[in-house]
Amino acid sequence: MRKFFIFIALIFNIICTIASAEDIDIIINGDKLDTDTSPVIINDRVLVPMRAIFEGLGADVEWDSENYCAMAKKDGIAIKILIGEEIIHTGIVNQDNTMIFSSKIQMDVSAQIISDRTYIPVRAVSQAFNRDVSWQSEHKDVIIKDRAEGENTFFYSSADDYGNLFSIDSNGVNRKKVTDRSVREVYYDNDVLYYITYRGELFSNDVLGENEIQLTDFDTELIGIEGNRVFVYSKSDKILYEIGENIIELGEVLNPYMHRSYIYYNKHDNASMYALNIETYKETPVTMSENITLSPYNC
Repeated sequence: MRKFFIFIALIFNIICTIASAEDIDIIINGDKLDTDTSPVIINDRVLVPMRAIFEGLGADVEWDSENYCAMAKKDGIAIKILIGEEIIHTGIVNQDNTMIFSSKIQMDVSAQIISDRTYIPVRAVSQAFNRDVSWQSEHKDVIIKDRAEGENTFFYSSADDYGNLFSIDSNGVNRKKVTDRSVREVYYDNDVLYYITYRGELFSNDVLGENEIQLTDFDTELIGIEGNRVFVYSKSDKILYEIGENIIELGEVLNPYMHRSYIYYNKHDNASMYALNIETYKETPVTMSENITLSPYNC
């Protein structure tokens, strides 16, 4: 029944709204998109043959004939379009190549089947793949360009993709996997990434994800970073470490907290607080005249 209504709606749209668009060219990064059938205009929107535009954008496309549905993926982005619906479903491509759709984009016109060809709105689909789209009225060209790189790069762990770590530009393009490891915490300092896996191991990596180094093999708490030195705490052994050119054991402590050039902590033998100068390695007790117990929180 659903397919019948889709078919009737498509016939109605085709009869009432299609205008000739044989003189419209689709230009992708300066190159004209070759199609075996011409674009069409429906409700003032340019629609193009589905497979041609997806391949022109460098995306892999699948057609589900049973559900009248097209799915495409590129650079970790997945989109799904149902014929007759004015919605694009967007999501991510998992490591195992499955797709998860979590967001929707409203279109002005639905994807349609015309003369046994599937046509989709060029602007909506291109923007779903993070492309900039403009209309050049003088020459009747649709101009599609890759978005310029953003000024900032963000790093995030995807719960839908085994906790893997990804980077993405601030304008939503250039999504890239940094590591296949399941990551629970991410830190960024001086062009170096530090991340802790769900097993508790600490790794460092460059921002391109090409130089991964394992720093610890225990359940790690990252206390602070100073230059090329990383201060970490073993949760199981209660030992504070400095990792630089060598690994230095700084002692058995409780509740370590780093603030500027000092690491504050308690010790097992008493409740006094101590301050360790990370430049001189001098340890100084922090006391009060009333002999109040101190703990290094919110220093």
